[in-house]
Amino acid sequence: MATHKATKAAGDLDPSFGDEGKVLFTLAQGPFRGSSKLLNDGKILTAGFSANDVVLVRHLSNGEVDDSFGDHGIKRINLIPGVPVVQAGLTLDSNGNALIFGSVGEPFEEILYFIRTLPDGKLDTTFGREGRVFIDLPAGSDVAHAVAIQPDGKIVLAARAERDFEVYDEVLLRLDSKGHLDPTFGRTGMVFVGKVYFSSVIVLPDGKLLLAGSKNGVLLFARYLSDGQADASFGENGFVTLEIKSSTLAQFSGAMLQRDGKIVAVGYAFFEQKGFRPLTTRVSSDGSLDNTFNHGAPAIIGFEEHEVQNMAVAIQLDDKIIAVGQSLGSVETANFTLMRFLPNGALDTEFGSHGRLMTNLGGLDSARGVSLQSDGKIVVSGTVVASPRGTGQGIARYLS
Repeated sequence: MATHKATKAAGDLDPSFGDEGKVLFTLAQGPFRGSSKLLNDGKILTAGFSANDVVLVRHLSNGEVDDSFGDHGIKRINLIPGVPVVQAGLTLDSNGNALIFGSVGEPFEEILYFIRTLPDGKLDTTFGREGRVFIDLPAGSDVAHAVAIQPDGKIVLAARAERDFEVYDEVLLRLDSKGHLDPTFGRTGMVFVGKVYFSSVIVLPDGKLLLAGSKNGVLLFARYLSDGQADASFGENGFVTLEIKSSTLAQFSGAMLQRDGKIVAVGYAFFEQKGFRPLTTRVSSDGSLDNTFNHGAPAIIGFEEHEVQNMAVAIQLDDKIIAVGQSLGSVETANFTLMRFLPNGALDTEFGSHGRLMTNLGGLDSARGVSLQSDGKIVVSGTVVASPRGTGQGIARYLS
């Protein structure tokens, strides 16, 4: 799919950012994987992991590394001496501090960690013990999935306590703003949900928690009260499942709350003949499919011959929906993917090539995050594996 035209248009790469709209950040010391967020001043912060360290990197709004941050744009934080970091997710609080979360430990012995850093990259020593919090769930291996910060500063995490691949519990945890488990949530700050997967946590205006993911290969929404109890007024005992006809596997990978209280969710479904296809849907606050979006059905739209998975979503001020993800395949065909939908669920034909586009960053490219600048430009980030420069974080910026 073409992404360049003689006249720049919506969906084209922004030539004022990086190398013709693209940035690939790698470390000489080895593979680097992470998560990126757009800061209020237009800079981009990435939190990733490399060997035994959490690594923070900040880029300027033009895509150059910000030399005023850390050591020439890079800040390394060691969690446990000699112990590998295996995950790094990122979110920002209302004060501009960064909350980094994930797992640290040897294989099958990983525990959860949180660290909070100030805008200059230094650890916030008022959080946990010298800026660090470690939590060991009652299982062999802990995997962090998604996080959200409440207006009161409390932190909600969805994670998996995994005994082995087939025996696991999804767990919701809540910490107070200082990093202590919140005893007013569930039992001692934890709620064990069962054999489900939550990819997204949304704090609703009334304090309830909306989660999206999957259960037994079926799309799933769940809603919990602020004290950690399942919300019996939502679906069946707090759970709503959505089945995709003819699909043998479906999963939500990202979700976002619209201004009107509806929820937009993206993900993918697998079909025996077609493989993976990206899906985008919108539901009302009660979890029922929204009839004003794609006639009340999830939009499952292919990318010609490519298998594609949607991984993250953003909603523009005009209520257009941007879904980003990955095409599956080789270094040549595994690219960032973007789709833009009108509020009614139709593809926005003024964006990219009939509402869709793909961007090759030089490796096995997987877009995992999307943010919108104040000027409407679209910042997409994710992992680039096996590029000539190694494994690193890719960032691309598009015109809107």
